[in-house]
Amino acid sequence: MKKILLVVVLLIGHIGIAQQTTDAEKEKFRAEIKEKFEDLKLSETQKVQFEAIQLKYFDEIRVIRDSGEGRFTKMKSFKKMQENKNIEMKDILNKEQYDKYIDIQKELQKELKKRYKQNK
Repeated sequence: MKKILLVVVLLIGHIGIAQQTTDAEKEKFRAEIKEKFEDLKLSETQKVQFEAIQLKYFDEIRVIRDSGEGRFTKMKSFKKMQENKNIEMKDILNKEQYDKYIDIQKELQKELKKRYKQNK
């Protein structure tokens, strides 16, 4: 009985730590969203929709990233997810904002590739 109780306590502690990490990551992500996408000049309605879409796909990215799939499969999943996200963004942004959004995305991809190469 004591062993079961110990396991339950350890699991609850682990879940709590994982949740804190997720919350911290989400807050960091929200700050990055605001910083990177200020140039889009979003209306208040667009800001709410934009952040909701970003956070929705943030959770999907974590699922893909943490999956046991191979690198190629993950890349395909990321690409498909990005296409779906862009479709949703196109619905809330005007043409000028969407073009700027795509430009920012390309810059971010270059930064990620650069960081990846440096960490190899």
